[in-house]
Amino acid sequence: MKPGMLRLAAAMIAVTAFAAPAAVAQTTDWPTKPVKFISPFPPGGSVDPLARLMAVKLTESLGQQFIVENKTGASVR
Repeated sequence: MKPGMLRLAAAMIAVTAFAAPAAVAQTTDWPTKPVKFISPFPPGGSVDPLARLMAVKLTESLGQQFIVENKTGASVR
């Protein structure tokens, strides 16, 4: 076996050994609390219905409650 291939195989084994405990640690349900969407626009605007529709679809597909919270001016600058 070439030295480069031997190093590559050793690196892959090391990564697998470190990744296995992380995979076991992720078996808990996440998140345990309702997830809040922050909409940076006032309620009743054009973005509000879209955010609420998205929250409903995510709640149905992931089985976790999603809440839309409107905070005017919460945009990133």
